[in-house]
Amino acid sequence: MTKTDVLRTRYVRLPAWIKTGLSPFLGLLPMTTRYGAAYARLRRKLKRTSADGNLARMLQVDALRNTIDIAQKQSRFYRELMLRTFGGPIDSRSFDLSDLKRLPITSRENVAEGPENFLVVDPRNADLRQTSGSSGRPPLRIYLDRDRSVREMAFLHHIWARIGYRLGDGRAILRDYGNNVPTASRKWRYDRPLKELWLSPFDLREDTMDEYLALLRRYRVRWLYGVPSAISILASHALRRAWEPPACFKGVLPASETLFENQRGRIAEAFGGRPILPFYGLSERVAIAGEVIDRPQVYAFEPLYGVTELVDKAGIPVSRIGQRGEVVATGFISGAMPLIRYRTGDCAELVAPPSAENGYKLHVGGISSRWSQEFVLGRNGERISVVSLDQQNYADLIRDYQYYQNTLGKVVLKVLPCKGVGADSLEAMLRPIRQRVAAVLEITVQIVDQLPSGPTGKRAFVDQQLEVSPL
Repeated sequence: MTKTDVLRTRYVRLPAWIKTGLSPFLGLLPMTTRYGAAYARLRRKLKRTSADGNLARMLQVDALRNTIDIAQKQSRFYRELMLRTFGGPIDSRSFDLSDLKRLPITSRENVAEGPENFLVVDPRNADLRQTSGSSGRPPLRIYLDRDRSVREMAFLHHIWARIGYRLGDGRAILRDYGNNVPTASRKWRYDRPLKELWLSPFDLREDTMDEYLALLRRYRVRWLYGVPSAISILASHALRRAWEPPACFKGVLPASETLFENQRGRIAEAFGGRPILPFYGLSERVAIAGEVIDRPQVYAFEPLYGVTELVDKAGIPVSRIGQRGEVVATGFISGAMPLIRYRTGDCAELVAPPSAENGYKLHVGGISSRWSQEFVLGRNGERISVVSLDQQNYADLIRDYQYYQNTLGKVVLKVLPCKGVGADSLEAMLRPIRQRVAAVLEITVQIVDQLPSGPTGKRAFVDQQLEVSPL
């Protein structure tokens, strides 16, 4: 990583008021400089491998061997696992994909028992995060590289380029603000150096959405990125207003939730039939895939991001076209905590195995994501996706949680805290989330001994007692 790459990664985490102060100076830099040399190198590599499947496979195997070598030497969990599996140390220089399939699958339970056993760096040099969890499954503590931002963006921009995205194109972002905190009078913020218009997904009232549609035109936004549920709500409003997208608008980039066909149709109609390209990714950073052009619901996994497999219930690789299996992935993008043959919990149908003809990209369809579209309702009935509410920094504070709602605009966050964590720590954790949703939602914390489950042991992520009509 160069100094520019590190600075870019740090910039995206800064509070909004500091970004505003830096904006005039950063605006003088070319866009390529703002993203850094590592980003540019990876974009060039991805472009070459898209045209040369054999090169993609060679680089994928090289990355796999490097991951295996580091994990064997520095990860307690994988060192012991490889010794048990292969009967001795592995020569990573000759390790191949056939050897990878001999390794047992790593479960979420393995990781939950001790994420520190997977670490290959000093934990003080990594970001501790918590996955969002899902219906029936508690969240997970993971460690990620601090400099991963530019690599992640390189893959995303590579996928989006399939429908015309270019570095420097302006984006509107309709999802959780993070550091871009809305105020009582303003539900948006414009980041001029990155050409990003941040729109709050929490307060989707008619007057707010009128303003959002005007802002898309004012800032000449080319792409709308966000969670499908929020984009669909904005699209429905645009249709009611007979709103026409500006000529500069190029397309829609849904993320983080399953995009349903009725939502796709509504979004396409509202935004003038512009292209819609969802992508699939994971909090653990082990796999990424973009939808194949002109093949809705079919996704192609990027081989330089990791090795992605489909396996059946017995852990045997799926080989028959049309057969469903579970997504198992080995990630390369964040090396602080290697995850090798990691059971993601998502399922999909085999469309095409990796081959020279498709650039060694596994093609799957019908992904059943662990994230369903579950909502809480704001004071005026605003639909708020819990993807937007969720907070990654619950790590070391909360073991598991569930949202409970029986009153408009009020939510109880039921939590199983980590040992030694009290009410004061939970309140401090919740403070920034409350600030983001203050206009529409009141959140209270309730410490519980257990969370309710259904007859099969699966629990709802949102215990919603109010009627939520389908989108």
